[in-house]
Amino acid sequence: MAISNIQPLGYSIDEASQLVGVGRTTIYALAKENRLEIVKLRGRSIVTAKSLRKLVGA
Repeated sequence: MAISNIQPLGYSIDEASQLVGVGRTTIYALAKENRLEIVKLRGRSIVTAKSLRKLVGA
């Protein structure tokens, strides 16, 4: 498998908000509504790529 084919497992809050086109507050609100999954990794909040794809219907 080539390195370029590896997909990210998660995105920072800022990256996720840019990808979806909404603000950081909306990302946190979607997580609170259980529409996005956020996991903590070494103190950082990471939005799972799986939940982001599910949200946008991809």
